[in-house]
Amino acid sequence: MSTNLDCVEYHYVNGEIELIAFIDYKEGHIGKLVNTSAKDAQKKMAALLGLPMFEVLTYLDPDKYDIKMYYVIPLNQEAKDLFTHLQLPLDGKWLSIKNYARFQHYLRKIKVNEEEIKHLDNRKTTYPLPKIKQ
Repeated sequence: MSTNLDCVEYHYVNGEIELIAFIDYKEGHIGKLVNTSAKDAQKKMAALLGLPMFEVLTYLDPDKYDIKMYYVIPLNQEAKDLFTHLQLPLDGKWLSIKNYARFQHYLRKIKVNEEEIKHLDNRKTTYPLPKIKQ
């Protein structure tokens, strides 16, 4: 099986790469259709490996957005189970820069050092979401 692995999140454990999730990042254009069903190969690979897969809409351009945000959508059962465990809505969740850093640490099973992330913006807002087709 061959797939584009540019959306694989990983970290190192004892010098070895450990895959932790598939995360497909897209800029969250307002009014644009985001098709999450187009990632079938990555979804199959994530399922084979037992990894969660997420679509992450980014609102990071300082010329467009006063407050930088992420919108995280669970795409497979492993991701939905993780969201359920974290008591997050299954249709997606807005995360500030700081909370997204916490989410990434959680995925990597790394304790967050609050001192290291204290400078990250924790302001919250929402933006109109694009149409999402799953």
